[in-house]
Amino acid sequence: MDNDKFLSLGKTYLQSNAHGRWDGSIKAGTHRMLCELFISERLGVSTDRAASLYFGSLLNHDRDSLVSRVRRATTDLTDNLDKEIGFPLEKAPNYNKLTPLFVAKFLSLTSDWFDDNPSLMSDDLLTTTLKEITRNHLGMAMPALESYDFEFVDGTQEKPDAFLTMKSKLGQVVTIKPNQFFGCRFTLDKGLNK
Repeated sequence: MDNDKFLSLGKTYLQSNAHGRWDGSIKAGTHRMLCELFISERLGVSTDRAASLYFGSLLNHDRDSLVSRVRRATTDLTDNLDKEIGFPLEKAPNYNKLTPLFVAKFLSLTSDWFDDNPSLMSDDLLTTTLKEITRNHLGMAMPALESYDFEFVDGTQEKPDAFLTMKSKLGQVVTIKPNQFFGCRFTLDKGLNK
């Protein structure tokens, strides 16, 4: 994680909350930038790409921006700075002391949220996971991917053209085909950066 960027944004966020310096626009914009930076770092994508990622299922109408989900995971912190990090409500804050506390708490909350959602994988982590999943035969791939909240896109078990295509909650698309003798091979048809 690029701690300097987080610290800079964290200080700006705290300044927009300081007594006599309240600025809701800067507060909201900086909170969003903190979330985008975290998503960018965690998933290995640009901040622009992080801002455009959606999370959820179109089938269940449970689709929301990933930034909104991460933002909600940190609202207890941002709505209660006085209780969470000792931010003074009526006097000037000590930014040197409070900014690292704020950033550490922010990163802890966002990391916990991501860790509680194992279906959110960077392309690198997805590739590692797919290498493990494809050690088995094609019939095992679907339940394994479904356990990571992937949705069925297309497929057939008809030999010799058997395949399975599935899509993650972040929009990554993977196709798995059986090898001739053992296990499977996969292609990441659409990654987070494609």
